Amino acid sequence: MTKKFTIFLIFISLSISSQSFFNTYKKGTLHMRDGSDLRGLLKLTSGNKIKFKKTKKDKKQTFDYKEVSRVKFLFEEEFLYKISIKTKRHLLIKRVVKGKLNLYSLISYNTGLSMGNPGSPVIGAGTKTIYYVGKQNSDYIEVLPSIDEKKFIKTLSKQTSDCQEFLNMIKDKENIEYFFEKKISERDFTNKDSRLIDMITYYNSHCN
Repeated sequence: MTKKFTIFLIFISLSISSQSFFNTYKKGTLHMRDGSDLRGLLKLTSGNKIKFKKTKKDKKQTFDYKEVSRVKFLFEEEFLYKISIKTKRHLLIKRVVKGKLNLYSLISYNTGLSMGNPGSPVIGAGTKTIYYVGKQNSDYIEVLPSIDEKKFIKTLSKQTSDCQEFLNMIKDKENIEYFFEKKISERDFTNKDSRLIDMITYYNSHCN
C-alpha cells in the first residue's frame, strides 16, 4: 500500500469520524445556561441544535443556544455556542485550543455535483475546515482567514495586540515560516496546516 493511498484512507476515516457526532447518539453532557447539567445520549444536528435522550428508550428532546452553553462528549470533543461577529448567528462550534485566546473549528461539507446518473462520478465533494478565534469568556468569535490570505495577519494581530513579541513573529509570511514550521501529519490529515494551533498555543503560553 502506497503512502499516498494510506493518507487518503486516513482522510476518509477522519471525515467519517468527524461526521459521527451528527449521525449517531453518543454519551456526553449538556451544560445548561441555568447552571445545571444533563448527562445522557447526544447528537448534533446540521441546524446548530442538539438532540438529547436520557437513555436509548427515552423520547428525544431538542435543545439550542437558548438553553445550552456547552456540549462535552465523553472522552471526546467539546462544542460551544458562540456568536459569529460577521453573521451574528449562533454557531455550535468545536473548541480546538483553550486559553486566553480560543481557537475554534467548523467543518463545512460539500456534497459535490453529480454527473447525472446514479453511480456517476461526483465532482467537488469534500470537506473544508473553517477556523475562528475568540477571547476567553467572550460570546463572540471571528473568522480566521487562511494563512495564505492577506487578511490573516491583520485579523490575528488584532486579536493578539497585547503581545508585541508575538506580533513580531507574525508580522509577515517570512517570519511566520521561520517561527512556525509547516507540518502535514498523517495522524491528523484533515488539519492540513498545523501552524494555526501552534500559533495560538504559543500566544497563550507566552503572552500572559
